[in-house]
Amino acid sequence: MNEAAFNILINPNSRKALQRDGGGLRCLGGTEFFAIEDGVVLLLQESDISEEQQREQEVFDTLQLQGLPYFRPSVFTEALTVISKALMGKPIRSCVELGGGEGHFASQVQHHFPEAQSYVCDLSIASLKRTEERLLPVFADIT
Repeated sequence: MNEAAFNILINPNSRKALQRDGGGLRCLGGTEFFAIEDGVVLLLQESDISEEQQREQEVFDTLQLQGLPYFRPSVFTEALTVISKALMGKPIRSCVELGGGEGHFASQVQHHFPEAQSYVCDLSIASLKRTEERLLPVFADIT
């Protein structure tokens, strides 16, 4: 993983920038530590999520659609065409897929814009562990 990819992440509590510190991330001079386990950045602890979020996590962790995108390939192609037109030739430096599960959309962005760093945020650690290696999975609450 590109170490610079971590520079975009912030502490969800203090909103201060995080930097790599051993097997995780920490704010400069800060004490709060966010582990990186099995390639997933843990900006939340399991104990920090609500009962509703836990139920949502359980549902997604048991879906039989693992490894399959939820949309037809033409949906990705059309979305990327619109994005490309909007950029008017400017490069994409980063892409964040919120509620992205296994990161199928971020993977398509990464394929079409290989210079971009793509992040996938979700409440399902199991889904995030199945993201492609070139994506940066982040266990975080996006609400």
